[in-house]
Amino acid sequence: PRAKGGRGRGRGRGRGRGTPFVSRSAYTTKGATMSEKTAMKTYPGLTEADLATLTGQLRFSRGNQYMLYKTSDVEQLVREKRERDPAFAEQCIAAEKKREIKDARLDLKRAEDKITEIERRIEDPPLPEDGQQMSRTQAKRHYCLTDEEVKGIPSAGRHGWETADLRRFAEIKFGGHDGFRVRRSEFQTRTSRRELKEAHESVERATQHLIDLGVGLSKKAAAKRAKREAAANASANKRRKTSASYVNQTTTASTASFSGPNAEEDKKAYVQNARLELKRAEEEIAQIKKRITEPPLPPDGQHISKTQARKIFCLTDEELNVITPSATFGYLTSDLRIYAEIKFGGVDGFRLRRSKYQSRASAKELKEARANKERCEKIIVTLG
Repeated sequence: PRAKGGRGRGRGRGRGRGTPFVSRSAYTTKGATMSEKTAMKTYPGLTEADLATLTGQLRFSRGNQYMLYKTSDVEQLVREKRERDPAFAEQCIAAEKKREIKDARLDLKRAEDKITEIERRIEDPPLPEDGQQMSRTQAKRHYCLTDEEVKGIPSAGRHGWETADLRRFAEIKFGGHDGFRVRRSEFQTRTSRRELKEAHESVERATQHLIDLGVGLSKKAAAKRAKREAAANASANKRRKTSASYVNQTTTASTASFSGPNAEEDKKAYVQNARLELKRAEEEIAQIKKRITEPPLPPDGQHISKTQARKIFCLTDEELNVITPSATFGYLTSDLRIYAEIKFGGVDGFRLRRSKYQSRASAKELKEARANKERCEKIIVTLG
């Protein structure tokens, strides 16, 4: 008879419902066994007579038979033989050193290949082919665009944006194909910095390991390393020069990048994009100035942490220790505001102190916004 629910009574009984059978034999566990040939290759000096003293299993494969031993038994046999046979111990030490050298060289090669791959990605950043479609997040990342710029490009419906439209807009924004490639290379450099650092650290570790083993780098590896360093320096210099020419091009709004049958359309789109950038820069400057003249404060009745209290109300740790905080939620904003107004001589004094702090905190942001505004104005005056 079948059990309730359609499951047979006898099948799989005792193993747990839905749990597959797993053999727990040491001979079926990966890495727990080694063949006779592998054991003698791993431990030079180990003979068939030595392995014959161990208990193993006879296996067959494609008409051939071989003995399979537990790795733990082989290792125990090797330890015992090393204690009583000094020559065998020396052979094992030499084999272990040889394996370490081989592993270190393999690690070095992998790290060098990784560095080469990262540098190739930086030098020639990969881009999706025309004809594909991507989401807004992918468009911003691949083509270095903002939300407003992506929204201004006609989308392909629910599938996202066409890569050809995104590429053309990015080339117009950054002053041509070369300018866009430089911007992509800079973005790829920033995103690959950590990965490149880890790869260089792996190279240094593998090199130091080889030196500790008394081997060092071979002539071929040393030449390859020197060639890679020279190529990296040349690539960095090239990116630096190209970046400088790109900045000069976008600052002076040179018309040399607008050529071909669509030159006039690209020029108009470039100026239109500069007008949008100018409008955004002016709005950003106005918002920053408003934050400086009227620093925002949290309303009374809220609770904030000690770090927020120091930053918003310009208080020190000693002064905050005088104010009694809530057991769970931190400091009450009304208590902090009253204490700050007393400290700075009233509401006007506290507002003035907050304005000075906000001015220092927003100095860099305001400088960048003004520089962006000046750049856009030069482009409009030159090309508009």
